[in-house]
Amino acid sequence: MFRAWTALLIVPLLAVILAGCIRDSDPSEEEPTVEEVLRGAREQWDSTESAHFVLEVDGDAYLDSAESIRLRSADGDILRPESVSASARISVALLTLDMSLIAVGGEMFMTNFVSGRWERAPDDFSYDPSILFSDTSGIGPVLEALENSTLDGSERVGSVATHMVSGTVDESDVSDITAGAIEGEDIRVTVWIGVDTAHIYRVTLAEPEGVRDEPATWTLDLNDHGAPVTIEPPPV
Repeated sequence: MFRAWTALLIVPLLAVILAGCIRDSDPSEEEPTVEEVLRGAREQWDSTESAHFVLEVDGDAYLDSAESIRLRSADGDILRPESVSASARISVALLTLDMSLIAVGGEMFMTNFVSGRWERAPDDFSYDPSILFSDTSGIGPVLEALENSTLDGSERVGSVATHMVSGTVDESDVSDITAGAIEGEDIRVTVWIGVDTAHIYRVTLAEPEGVRDEPATWTLDLNDHGAPVTIEPPPV
């Protein structure tokens, strides 16, 4: 009698375990390839109309040809095809200053360091975060340019589960995004891509050691993908 009851308990248990094994081996639930993750991220980014960004820069990143304006951080909104409204923290000589940026229709405006009034940006001031949406030199093309890309497991960015993808690019591949402020033949790129959404939530760009006294690392966080955004030219 005891053996009969044991058999009745074991058989359903084995069935549950077997079913679990079958589900675990379901090809549809296997880990995606790095190519699939990058392709999904590129397609999602290309269809994203707006995003909020937060940028932190460690090391030396100059925004002008005279290397007198150093970018420290920035945050704001970008809107397709080429609009941005942002604030930035920069260093000029021994001073650290806050400024505002607006780009609309290919024109860049910034607030004067002294008066705080809006004016057209100098010709050699080329930092324009809206370039992130560019179809030829933005984030999408950077994903395609990645060499030796690998899928480095998963990690949460805030509350979002993401795939981590890393690889390298040449400085020419990220020159427009960084306004030419990052150098090196092997720029290390890491991208955090949403597991469920394929949205890009974080990108880091790291200069190789030896290119300068303080190699720069750019950390770009992206959120509010597709949120309503309106950007107008400032009063100049």
